[in-house]
Amino acid sequence: PAAEEWFASVVNEHFDSLPMTMLTLVGFVTLDSVAPIYKPLIKGDWRLAFYFIGIVLSISIVLMNLITAVIVNSALEQASSDRETQKMQETKRKKKVVEELRQMFSRMDHDGSGEITLDELSQATEEDANLLKRFMTLENTGEIFKLLDVDASGHLNIDEFCDGVLEHVLADRSIEFKRIDKEFKKTRAQLRENHALLLAMAAKLKRMDHGFVPSATGSNLSLATTNCTASSS
Repeated sequence: PAAEEWFASVVNEHFDSLPMTMLTLVGFVTLDSVAPIYKPLIKGDWRLAFYFIGIVLSISIVLMNLITAVIVNSALEQASSDRETQKMQETKRKKKVVEELRQMFSRMDHDGSGEITLDELSQATEEDANLLKRFMTLENTGEIFKLLDVDASGHLNIDEFCDGVLEHVLADRSIEFKRIDKEFKKTRAQLRENHALLLAMAAKLKRMDHGFVPSATGSNLSLATTNCTASSS
């Protein structure tokens, strides 16, 4: 009887009406001090253990994991949308920069040869010079030309000019790093040329060394001539 009274008191306290029952279920969802609720009930009727285990597993664990998955999925979709928006903005910016660069190249190509030299770049208008310096983050025109003239030909065509400036505008590396990278590639190319030259010289010396080996017939002929001369004497 005492157990039944305790069982009834727990039921009346937490499940006496629909609002109180919903409030109790909210406690199960958040796992907010639910042990004093289900322990006395399970002690009064052990079969209720299956009921409360099912509630804890389905509501507290599965439902919360589902909500977490929905939130994470929404965050990933938002991040993907942000990346697409950023990509579109970058494409628009690239088109705008390319158009400005082509117009600038046409104004600097004074002789209409389709190529510009250091002199033509130095004679650019103040507006074009300031815009180019802003793109390249450099103040010296010679350094800008040297950086863009990758093949060291002394002139720049429109593709070489636009691609070089655009690469610097959209790149996340500093101008100093790109300059060092260019010098490194140039040094590496020179080392490769020197290595090939050394290999060619070594092969030539090897062939010359084989050509100077004296033959046995020549030695015997020389020895015979010496003996004949001695006998005549």
